[in-house]
Amino acid sequence: MPPERFHKTMFRSRYGAVRVYTRRHIHGCKLISPDDQNCVCPKWIYSKPRDGKAAQKTAGTPSFGEACEIAQRILRNMDPEIREAREWLKSVQAIRADIAVLSRKVDNLTALLKARS
Repeated sequence: MPPERFHKTMFRSRYGAVRVYTRRHIHGCKLISPDDQNCVCPKWIYSKPRDGKAAQKTAGTPSFGEACEIAQRILRNMDPEIREAREWLKSVQAIRADIAVLSRKVDNLTALLKARS
């Protein structure tokens, strides 16, 4: 009987593609193919946005299911509208942080002025 063939785990959209794979089988794992996912070896993610550079990064988990969830999140973030919304949200959060710092400074200055009078 021929060995079982595994298929690449790819997620695609019109904005790019993401693949989950096992970069290196470790700790005596008997599996050898990067597409063998039924093991506890660390999973990796390869992503290639249509308008950007390809990247490889660890999924940070040996779980194939969790790695697939991370890969799908990466794929969703390739959508320009979602990317723009995240950038806008980051700028709003930065402004809120600046306001919080300024508010603390005003409170400290007000307390200092009250103490002097």
